[in-house]
Amino acid sequence: MDESSAQAPIQPTINTVQPEAQPAEETNAGLGQPQTAPNIQPSPKRKPHGQRCRPDQTPWWKYAMELAAILVGGIVAVIYWRQLDTMQRQLEMTDRPWIKDSVISDFEMGWQNGSYLGWAIKVRTENVGHSVATGIFPEAKMIAIEGADFLDFPRRESKKVCDDVDRRFENIKSDPIAWATSVFPGAWLEFPQNVYLLPSEVEKKSLDGGANLGKSIMPMLVGCVLYHYPSSDHPHHTGFVYILSHSDDTTLAEPSTVFFGIGKNIPKDKITLRKIGQFTD
Repeated sequence: MDESSAQAPIQPTINTVQPEAQPAEETNAGLGQPQTAPNIQPSPKRKPHGQRCRPDQTPWWKYAMELAAILVGGIVAVIYWRQLDTMQRQLEMTDRPWIKDSVISDFEMGWQNGSYLGWAIKVRTENVGHSVATGIFPEAKMIAIEGADFLDFPRRESKKVCDDVDRRFENIKSDPIAWATSVFPGAWLEFPQNVYLLPSEVEKKSLDGGANLGKSIMPMLVGCVLYHYPSSDHPHHTGFVYILSHSDDTTLAEPSTVFFGIGKNIPKDKITLRKIGQFTD
């Protein structure tokens, strides 16, 4: 077949197609149904609250009465608590043990080298209370009076002995032997003690006792008894002060018998102890 006999194409070429004024793709032509927007409900409008709170209509005096009732209740509770505490203390005072002391001369009061004074005594601890006393620990000390201070000075020295006993017992309270001393109501125990005056104190506190006594001193005995009982969490004390006198010389006036001549021994049955001070807790 030669080129002169070629036929024109059945479909028009792209270059020969004329553009349309309104193409079918851009119109609704050919669509089955028109497009519609989705049915979306609008948000409901906020309604105002249906209830309103009324202001408190309670009268102010009712609040005042309630406050007063609370205050009165608190005051009554404090009063009852104090009364209960007082009753407990009174019950403890009547039901607890009480240690009463007494001192017995156990040997003569003797001098060594004319300047050291020693004396053996027994401290009796009697339970005059209503329950058992435990951990009893007595201590006695001989002092010499200087001047006219024979009231306050011995009491201060007795309290010092109590403080010293507290410290000593604190160091040994873990030892079961320290708690081996107990006294039941109506019973008593005796504890031997050795008291003394050192030469330095004798020299410092000596005075002129006149023709009959010569150089002399005025000794006194102070001390303290420490004890415990189960219902109390702290120790208790009985402090004591004794003034000493001797009856071996009948030529002395009674006021002079409280002076002891230095270097002169006194038999144990010629020594008198008179309690002039005592305190307990």
